[in-house]
Amino acid sequence: MTNNRFVAKVEALKGQFVYAASERSHKYAGLLRLHTTAEEVAVFERTIGHSLPEDYRNFLCHFGGFAFFHGARFLLKQSRGEATIEIFFGLMPGDPNDILRNWHMSHFGSDGHGNHFVPHDFIPSEFLPVGQDAGSNPICLSIAGTNKGAIYLWVSQEAHDPPTYTSAYLVADSFTEFFMSLKRDDES
Repeated sequence: MTNNRFVAKVEALKGQFVYAASERSHKYAGLLRLHTTAEEVAVFERTIGHSLPEDYRNFLCHFGGFAFFHGARFLLKQSRGEATIEIFFGLMPGDPNDILRNWHMSHFGSDGHGNHFVPHDFIPSEFLPVGQDAGSNPICLSIAGTNKGAIYLWVSQEAHDPPTYTSAYLVADSFTEFFMSLKRDDES
């Protein structure tokens, strides 16, 4: 049922999508997607040491990662206004938008392949960056704790060391709620 809702939402957002960076991409419902298998997702879950919420796992397998031409708008639950998602990370080894690369960079300051970076911030350990807003702030899925499954916008300019939730703004209680709330630029 969730996949049918995701497909319907993708149809509603059609024309906003731009690419999935991989030679394994193909056309689906107006967007390019990366084939992500259940086994690839299972390997990813073992690597990060956490299982993904079912709705996000289904989304990742069905759609993979992709970017938007002009972004898709969403509201923040904590009265911080509106933000725009520009990219959903996917399992795309070697691509800057690979979810595992972004998880490594956010938590360890390296991409997991021996390339070290000085990240502009670190995010709480229970956060998995699943996308990025127009200001390069990570959109995170909570993968542990009492808020597992919730989506947060991590505002890098407000980050603290060590990371605290004061830089995290609740967007949705689940990935499905978040994805279904996305609006095209021309929607009110």
